[in-house]
Amino acid sequence: MGNMKQHTIQLWLGGLIICLAGCEPPPPAEGFDAVVARVNETRLTIGDLESDLQTALLPIATAQMKQNWVKKWVQAELLAQEAMRQDLHADRKIARELEKIRRDYLANALLERLLELQSPEVSDEELEAYYKTHPKEFIRQEPEQKLSVIVLQNESTAREAWRQLIRGRLDFKEMARTKSIHTSSQQEGDLGFLKKNDISDFSVQELVFSMKVGEISKPVHTESGYFILKVTGRREVGTVRPREEVRSEIVNKVLQERRRSQIKQLVEGLRHEANVEINIQNLIQYEYQEPTAMVPDLIPEKE
Repeated sequence: MGNMKQHTIQLWLGGLIICLAGCEPPPPAEGFDAVVARVNETRLTIGDLESDLQTALLPIATAQMKQNWVKKWVQAELLAQEAMRQDLHADRKIARELEKIRRDYLANALLERLLELQSPEVSDEELEAYYKTHPKEFIRQEPEQKLSVIVLQNESTAREAWRQLIRGRLDFKEMARTKSIHTSSQQEGDLGFLKKNDISDFSVQELVFSMKVGEISKPVHTESGYFILKVTGRREVGTVRPREEVRSEIVNKVLQERRRSQIKQLVEGLRHEANVEINIQNLIQYEYQEPTAMVPDLIPEKE
């Protein structure tokens, strides 16, 4: 009897081991197909998550950011499924908005693909042509001062340097190159042309734009040291900025014009192949709530 009972236990344990071995859950999916969240029959995979993060311009999201994103996905999916259960998608207004979102998204996706195929190269001839034919776009709206600077650590050194400079005993560029503690020392103190808003300190801003070309300021105390400023050039309001200064702007404008031209050609080609009508009569009647005489039924769409 005892042997029989022991044999039964062994059979039961053996069956349990076999069952456990056979009932083990399958290994987790790997790669982009791995499921990170599920709401009823809708799944969010690693691939979906990565795609969403890329679209949201978060390609380097932290682990916490990803967990928060998944939580928000679950919440949105729960609400969306409940909206479907209540047949909100069948509401005429909501259905219209959904169709509008779908249409606009597809249209923008097509235009983005068109932009991707566009060459980013702009020739010198195109740059020159645009610059010459659009001079008003590059007219200065405010004056600019060309500024050089020497920055010294203490007041006594700065005052002595200033006295030597205004007496002509020292060269401004040479002192800026050899004595200035400012990063511009490698350019002999040259900061280039600046507008008022390029200077953060209001008092320095007012000082610089009250100076004449060639004038050297007394030492100005700032948190970074004692500044000696010199205006070396000026550009007046209404003058045209040189082409090289606005090169990047011209490149963007040329590419924008090229894109508009490509979109126009695409739309014109599609319109030629499609059956497009605009009923202006109905539009006017809707606006004024009364018939309007002497208005043709169809007016070609204007560009």
